[in-house]
Amino acid sequence: IFDRLTFDEQNSLKNDCVLLATSGPTKEHALDLTIEIIEKYMNAITKVCQLVTKYNKKLIIKIHPSPDELDPSFIAKQINSQIKVIKEGNISPLIQSCDLMIVIGFTSPIVDAHVLKKPVISLTALDNDWGIPTALKNESCLITNIDGLEDNLNSVLNNEHTKNELIQNGIKSSNEYLSHQSNGAAKLIGFLEELVK
Repeated sequence: IFDRLTFDEQNSLKNDCVLLATSGPTKEHALDLTIEIIEKYMNAITKVCQLVTKYNKKLIIKIHPSPDELDPSFIAKQINSQIKVIKEGNISPLIQSCDLMIVIGFTSPIVDAHVLKKPVISLTALDNDWGIPTALKNESCLITNIDGLEDNLNSVLNNEHTKNELIQNGIKSSNEYLSHQSNGAAKLIGFLEELVK
């Protein structure tokens, strides 16, 4: 999947926004249907919108393209009418042009951000008792809760050392966990051809 995902220095220099990549509570997960989980998700969206607005950064919210996703537009627009909510399309160009990506929980766009050399904050608002994934125990992603979000957001946005350390750890992580970046499809086809000989 990452064969066409490449670092584009020209677009990367834009760094004109904070991207919130989120997948809200869904019908597929019974625990997501509780009022408590839905409220936690809405509180997380609210907090991110408030803090990014406070820091005078443009915020783009990219939600998972499932038709069952909870649309956070109504929350975002109450806080700042300039917040853009995107429901469809490829997330990679959004990651490429952001200064920082925030995710709620642990999601595959974290890997995209690592490949694209972007710092990531993971907001653990929806605790499912699964713990931190092994692939993120290497400090490649700043993991925080709602109470620590403001300090961590400030640190990444205003401290180049913190930001660069996250980026470098993300690059190391993607190199460790992704094999054959940029030529995975060709390697897979070669492997399959060898199997049928």
